[in-house]
Amino acid sequence: MGIFSFLFGGNLKAQSDNNTDADNRELYDLTKEQIQFINKNAETGHQFLMKYSAFNEQKKFEFKYLDEALVNWKKSNEFAKEKPEKVIGFLGAVFGNKIVEELNFEWKIITDQYGTDYCVINENGQKNMLIAFPFSSAEKSVYENRPDSFVKIYQYLVKELNKN
Repeated sequence: MGIFSFLFGGNLKAQSDNNTDADNRELYDLTKEQIQFINKNAETGHQFLMKYSAFNEQKKFEFKYLDEALVNWKKSNEFAKEKPEKVIGFLGAVFGNKIVEELNFEWKIITDQYGTDYCVINENGQKNMLIAFPFSSAEKSVYENRPDSFVKIYQYLVKELNKN
């Protein structure tokens, strides 16, 4: 179940998508509560990154810290370590916010044939809009063996942006 599904009853959607089935897609701006949810998770996510990766406030953020933190969290034998659903929220919020910040995307809610989910989107006058799903990506990274998935998704987005 995706983080959006968990909170709002939507279904999962694939990690990223080009403009297929655009006629069946609806995009919505985030509500104040949804923005607060992302910001709260991102704030706690930075603490999570400092706990489980080499990231600290003096270092420039790199997407590798998301993958590193996830690997170290999975290896941790700490009795009271964070629950998977929380980690999905932390990593998804940081991942999405950094895509927004670095690649000029914006957060939206998407509803299509797959359900409803948070997404980040770049419509920057491109022939095909570019969409990524930070929370769904984080969920798949937590529950499936996907090494370096955050870095790979970021690199894919950069590559696609550079095509246009």
